[in-house]
Amino acid sequence: LLLSSSGTDSRSTNVVDNHGKLMNQTFDSLVKHALSLFNNNAECQLNHSMVSSADGPATQTTKIEWKAEGSTGKHLKKRRRMMQGIQKQDEEWKQLMEQEILIWSGKFTTSSSSSSSSLKLQPKHHGYDIPLFIARGIVPMSPRNFVKLLWDSKRTSEYNKYNLGRTDVLILEDDSPILSTSSSATATIRGSKIIKSETKVPFTSMSIKMLALMHVRPLEDGNGFVIVTRSLSSGKAGCHTTNSRKSSSPQDMDDNKKNLTKSEILWGINVLQSVPD
Repeated sequence: LLLSSSGTDSRSTNVVDNHGKLMNQTFDSLVKHALSLFNNNAECQLNHSMVSSADGPATQTTKIEWKAEGSTGKHLKKRRRMMQGIQKQDEEWKQLMEQEILIWSGKFTTSSSSSSSSLKLQPKHHGYDIPLFIARGIVPMSPRNFVKLLWDSKRTSEYNKYNLGRTDVLILEDDSPILSTSSSATATIRGSKIIKSETKVPFTSMSIKMLALMHVRPLEDGNGFVIVTRSLSSGKAGCHTTNSRKSSSPQDMDDNKKNLTKSEILWGINVLQSVPD
């Protein structure tokens, strides 16, 4: 992706403008597809409304089968009973969600029902066989402050105890209003950047290094924000060694090269919304 061009003639200006438009179109497509995955969750519809980015609604393009994990199913049954009662008991549900986290696992389906009720095979795509996870909960923080926390690479350790470091490699869109402590509560929050991070794998001596693209923008209704993250390919970034032996011998170095395992973030989606009073 060409982000800038030297020179001052009209051709150079057109190159910059065209690539700026291409970059915006790429981010628009990225967010629209991310929100389609977020909205494609029949089991979770009980707990969140359909959301759209500030640049238009997201359409559902991929079928996903979701399964409630742990105590999530029990909490959902309780929520349904609450909603069927005379009083929906929203405050009781809110208090529960402040203490619990709802978790679902999902997988892309290989077939879907058409209007004629016959099954048709959906095309396979990169990562179609990799499981997905979605979590819901209430954090005692405004969506704007939550964005500031997640966006600031210097604060990653505040919420991720396995973080071994995260740095901003390249700022694609000016994100100074996001990080500024003096910005107003109505200042526009939108930014794009490439980050490099390293995360320890729990209960092992391994770590995962990632190079990823992050993009944030407001939701269409102004009731929050969406952050989309996808990893980028760059040499050994995104790989970790399954061999944890610390040795510089030629044999061990060869073994480590053979045991390189590729890890990537297919979709990292954070939808941050205000909780109704």
